[in-house]
Amino acid sequence: MPVDTPHPVPALAAVLREQFRAVGLRLRLEALAVVAIVVVGLALAIWDFVTDLRTAGSLNTVTLHPGPIGFLPIVVAFFVPMSVWRREEPDSRSYLWALPVARRSGQLTKALAGWIWYVLATAAFFVFVLALSAAVLAADGPWRVEIADIAAWWWVLPFTTVTALYLLGSALAIASNHPWRWVLGFLAMLLVLVIMVEGWGSRTADHILDVLLNGRYGVVAILGVNGRLTFEDWLAATALWLGAGALGTWIAASVHREG
Repeated sequence: MPVDTPHPVPALAAVLREQFRAVGLRLRLEALAVVAIVVVGLALAIWDFVTDLRTAGSLNTVTLHPGPIGFLPIVVAFFVPMSVWRREEPDSRSYLWALPVARRSGQLTKALAGWIWYVLATAAFFVFVLALSAAVLAADGPWRVEIADIAAWWWVLPFTTVTALYLLGSALAIASNHPWRWVLGFLAMLLVLVIMVEGWGSRTADHILDVLLNGRYGVVAILGVNGRLTFEDWLAATALWLGAGALGTWIAASVHREG
């Protein structure tokens, strides 16, 4: 009598490859929306340049800096996991137990696949902006394009920030059935703090906001919006935010909550 032998557990690379394909198919609609936003943004930017030229009648200089270029990918990064895990709340992931890989591994590889897609999209966005700028420079038109005279790590900053925010968003999307409620709750908390500072002059609320936004490990440091940011402060803030995001994602993927 033949004996059934279990199928071997698929290699991690095979699982990641399949997740990469599945996540790519799921993010098609969001990708089209982002492309539309970029096209509209570029059209508005070109219109502003033309308007300035007609008004000033002189040469316009555009300085390329990774901060402004990476602003859109950075803002979107936190919300990408919401799309990766759309309609797959924790209470409806019982199917993970039927997969030939460990439940935690399945969730982590899916999160990793989404991160790869988004980092590739961010890199493509940077290449597109730089290529467009090079074409403008080569055309010898009414605009002059120059690269900001900054340290090389400034060009790495958008990608580390994208990764940190993506990890934090992944932790929330994997762990919660209603991640948007947490986002709205956090925004409401910030609004209350601002009201306490502006309306009541609360020193405690002002200190909390200052630490959260302008502290050594705060939002300003991780986003790089402060031109005086030092390499050491950026490195420390990046390590803290990346560590928090990675730990949060690991813990969220390790908790079993099917209903």
